[in-house]
Amino acid sequence: MVDSLALDAVRRLSTGLRRLGDGTDDATTRTDLLHGAWLAGTCLGAVGMSLHHKLCHTLGGSFDLPHAATHTVVLPHAMAYNAAAAPEAMRRIADALDVADAPSGLHDLISRAGGPLALRDLGLGESDIAAVARKAVEKPYPNPAALTREGIEDLLRAAWAGERPQAPASATPGRITEQVVASFAGTPDVRLRRLLTDLVPRLHAFAVENDLTQAEWQTGMDFLTRAGQISNAGRQEFVLLSDTIGLSSVVDLLTNSRTPDSTPSAVLGPFYVEGPPELDQGADIARGLAGTPLYVDVAVTGTDGSPIADAVVDVWQSNDDGFYDVQLPDLDGPVLRGRLRTDTEGRLRFWSILPCEYPIPDDGPVGSMLAATGRHPYRAPHLHFMIGATGYTQLITQLFVQGGEYLDSDAVFGVKDDLIVDFAERSGPTPDSRAVDGPWRSVEFTFRLAGGGE
Repeated sequence: MVDSLALDAVRRLSTGLRRLGDGTDDATTRTDLLHGAWLAGTCLGAVGMSLHHKLCHTLGGSFDLPHAATHTVVLPHAMAYNAAAAPEAMRRIADALDVADAPSGLHDLISRAGGPLALRDLGLGESDIAAVARKAVEKPYPNPAALTREGIEDLLRAAWAGERPQAPASATPGRITEQVVASFAGTPDVRLRRLLTDLVPRLHAFAVENDLTQAEWQTGMDFLTRAGQISNAGRQEFVLLSDTIGLSSVVDLLTNSRTPDSTPSAVLGPFYVEGPPELDQGADIARGLAGTPLYVDVAVTGTDGSPIADAVVDVWQSNDDGFYDVQLPDLDGPVLRGRLRTDTEGRLRFWSILPCEYPIPDDGPVGSMLAATGRHPYRAPHLHFMIGATGYTQLITQLFVQGGEYLDSDAVFGVKDDLIVDFAERSGPTPDSRAVDGPWRSVEFTFRLAGGGE
């Protein structure tokens, strides 16, 4: 509670002082200053005092310096002295001041408001500095940083001369962040500039707030390096990483699924291949691979139910062992994937095999992450679809097998309830009179596309 009051005081006082420095002296400004002063006084009554008050009371009581002005001069330098020992407090104060570094930012605010900056201007002689420092360490009292006579003498010399305090290196990540963000100011692409200037402070804050070590940073760099080294035309480890931390699903949700009447979208996944083979209606994309035969009968319509003819539908899935064709270099050409087109009634029919659950590739850095966090690598069984048609928004989605494994713990967080479908068990004659030896499955579904696409 005291922290909250203190930060509110800092915000109100800094806002009021800036207004005064800019020449705005009205009732609103004075009200903010009085409100902030009352809050600050309330805080002082609830906590103990440390270096700043000790120095100021010594300067005032023993050397007859004016109370308020002395506190004003000393405060930025006392903050700089303690900054390395209280980085979280300094970060919160800097945020409240809206500056990169709290001690130097406060010094600048005092200067802007026309306040005193040097103890020599208040009547302290340079020869008195050693005596003040000696008195300041005579009796122990709580303070974030260790109190040394030499350190306090350095503090007092800087305050005596009115120097702008320089925070220790461990307390200046905010200045680095400020410099990096400023370097993007000339980015011509407005969207790119916005993304970068938002991303950098979040990354830097992550490092600061978690006190990221050099070893941890290096581990992260090695992780990303290995992700790049293992990626190739048949495997995209970075997409896999994005999938397993849910980023792909978040971006998918933000980009798609915006029309309540259209079919929900799902993640593209790392195994889509541009330019799949063109196939005719009724084709078997499994090309004789082992597995339970599956007859797919789907329709593509607008949200009003009107059929969409000649829609381009890319489909792809894993085999009965959980591998995609790009993971099996010994296969002769693409299999379990193809590009088909809807007929005049918006219908599409083809054969495949029943999808099964499968592990995402876990022999790389992403697999190491899953193992380290106690997570399994399995995806719920599904069939991929990418559907495009002139005048409609492209739909990328998946159909999940009702009753399949891992529906409630899909490794890439891609399952949506509306996409869980009954892949019904069948036996006997098939819809297209194809000879099937033994039981088979069928799935029926209507994809509803939102209008307005290219």
